[in-house]
Order: sequence, then structure tokens, then C-alpha cells
Amino acid sequence: MTRERDGFTRREFLQVTGVGVAALAGASRALAQVPEVPLPPLPGR
Repeated sequence: MTRERDGFTRREFLQVTGVGVAALAGASRALAQVPEVPLPPLPGR
């Protein structure tokens, strides 16, 4: 396993992915707290 690949150190890569995961978790948590919103009917339903 190379320590640097594509100019990313492993620590930088983990930091970037950690930030991305945290942002996704925050977004999904915020969406989950939104009360029932009328969604457009899904095709095929």
C-alpha cells in the first residue's frame, strides 16, 4: 500500500471522507426531522 496516491496522504483522504460522511449524516438527519411533506407520486406506484 502506497503512503501517497494521487497527491493525497492517507490522513488527508480520511479527513476529506470524514467531512463528507459528516455532511451526509447531517443532511439526512435534517431531512429526517422535516415533517410529512407531500411528495409527488412515484412512477410505477
